[in-house]
Amino acid sequence: MRIKYIGLTALMAIVLMACETAGQGTATGALTGGALGAGAGALMGRHSGTGAIVGGVAGAAAGGLIGNQMGRNNQTNRQQDAQINQALEDANTTIVNVPTSTGGTKPVHLTRRGTVWVGPRGEEYTSLPSAEQLSRAYGF
Repeated sequence: MRIKYIGLTALMAIVLMACETAGQGTATGALTGGALGAGAGALMGRHSGTGAIVGGVAGAAAGGLIGNQMGRNNQTNRQQDAQINQALEDANTTIVNVPTSTGGTKPVHLTRRGTVWVGPRGEEYTSLPSAEQLSRAYGF
């Protein structure tokens, strides 16, 4: 009986080391799945003597797959969050091209914060300023 649990522990260690390269979600899933599978295998396989080992390996494999998928989902969610944040930032940012004294234009980036537009120097406008207003403020 003692040898079975030593064997189970060794197999779980191998599975967890293999999962280390796949990511934390995979390792966590393998550990949880292995523990649950070992328990279920021990209960169902009392007569065969190898139920805990078989259940542990099967549980670790299934848990590893589930954990790996969860890790992918978390990465996808982070990417989607970054895209949403970028879209929100873009929606609250505008550029006003201000004419310069040399005949060209200078872009002035403005950011909306609530109902106020904020210029590059921290100045605030109650509405979107015109190129003329920004020309006076920046002395182009």
